[in-house]
Amino acid sequence: MMDEYLDVVIVGAGLSGIGAARYLKTRLPGKSFAILESKPRMGGTWDLFRYPGVRSDSDMHTMGYAFKPWNHPKAISDGDAILAYIEETAAENGLTSRIRFEHQLVSASWSSAKAQWTLDVRRGDGGMVRLRCGFLFSCAGYYRHDEGHLPHWPGYGDYKGILVHPQFWPEDLDWSGKRIVVIGSGATAVTLSPVLAEKGAHVTQLQRSPTYMVTRPVVDALAERLRRWLPPMLSYQAVRWRNILRNRLLIRQMARDLGRAKRQLVALAKAQAGPWCDIKHLTPDYMPGQQRICRVADGDFFKAIRDGQLTLVTDEIERFDASGIRLASGQHLEADIVITGAADCGSCTAYSVYDGIGFEKAGRPAVVVTTTEFRPIAETMAQHFGLPELRIVVLPHPIGGTDPDTLATWAQDELGAGDVLYRWSTQDYYSHDRVPFIGALDARIRIYTAAPFGGWAVRHVRARALMIAVGALIVTLSIFQLLRAFRPI
Repeated sequence: MMDEYLDVVIVGAGLSGIGAARYLKTRLPGKSFAILESKPRMGGTWDLFRYPGVRSDSDMHTMGYAFKPWNHPKAISDGDAILAYIEETAAENGLTSRIRFEHQLVSASWSSAKAQWTLDVRRGDGGMVRLRCGFLFSCAGYYRHDEGHLPHWPGYGDYKGILVHPQFWPEDLDWSGKRIVVIGSGATAVTLSPVLAEKGAHVTQLQRSPTYMVTRPVVDALAERLRRWLPPMLSYQAVRWRNILRNRLLIRQMARDLGRAKRQLVALAKAQAGPWCDIKHLTPDYMPGQQRICRVADGDFFKAIRDGQLTLVTDEIERFDASGIRLASGQHLEADIVITGAADCGSCTAYSVYDGIGFEKAGRPAVVVTTTEFRPIAETMAQHFGLPELRIVVLPHPIGGTDPDTLATWAQDELGAGDVLYRWSTQDYYSHDRVPFIGALDARIRIYTAAPFGGWAVRHVRARALMIAVGALIVTLSIFQLLRAFRPI
């Protein structure tokens, strides 16, 4: 079996993996690295999902890279545009040649004595390759691309209509004039339902619990104005930091009174859904922040409800039958097509990409450091690591805000941990380019991260300076707009 040593191995060539590779190449040019990608193409999620209307559920000014402006008119953008953005970034930075396509990580073994990982990788032709590296950086996300999540529903096999999972959307599916049931209430359902309603006879969205939804414009008006007046990078950074600061402020305001936040979000949704939609179908059974708040692009989801093309049903599935779905309440939903797996992200795809990867560790106990809201994810990952002495430390701080070097040092000093498995926040209000491993690559502590999404840390002087500069720019532009509005005719 071939044996090769690399300083860093990145797993996954999606939005995160390409961003991580770019920072590694530019900031640590002397380090050798490769990107392992199990599929024959780059793009990750944006290559995988091909269902109608697939788009980002975050604005691309914050989800995009800090080093590459997002110049597409749509801030909440289509999947094809995001895929093109990833491919363009890889080409511009000479990263395509670093990707080893159809290379799937099978097992990973860490040795504290040698301070290195040993990786067994399966190639597309079935052959095996062994790699050794000082740093393993997983940008593969949480979910399996070869298997979608499918709950066990009684009578599922009795259904005679068309069953579709969004992860494996048939290219030739024609839903014109069909009665469609979409199971779920997460981002996939919120994106997919209004698109299906345009041609389908009727769409019913079946949900166990509603989700919080807010309407956001597809095109960011400020971004379009600034793009006409300012250089591309400056206008991009101004909008990017405007969005980061605004989202941070909204989070803090919401956290002060979650009850009030819930009432406001539900009232906004009800006002847009119209009088014929029962408020119970818009009222989640959990508090804001416990799951992602879905963005409705230009209010298309609510418009479909108002137009009578989309109906929400809040109930539980009792069983499938030949013609549709019988619910716990006794109601029966007739369906020509049933879309499964369109719930929240945790239900869309098989949860976890680490299934089938054997993790072994020789040496001192490892530690997973995580934030409170991601404890379930950390626990799931820990099970797949198969490390008998693995411990999980939950930090009692709110979303984001602590830099990785501080956490790694804290874990070593306070816990006596020789090796730290570190889990960084992945909320959509943070950007993909804050790569945690850069500062600790040559340190004694080895950090394993599930995804390279980083929080913005206001404690850094550079971040503070940029915040001040962007704030001043936005204030100046606002004053300019006011003066124009009130100038004499």
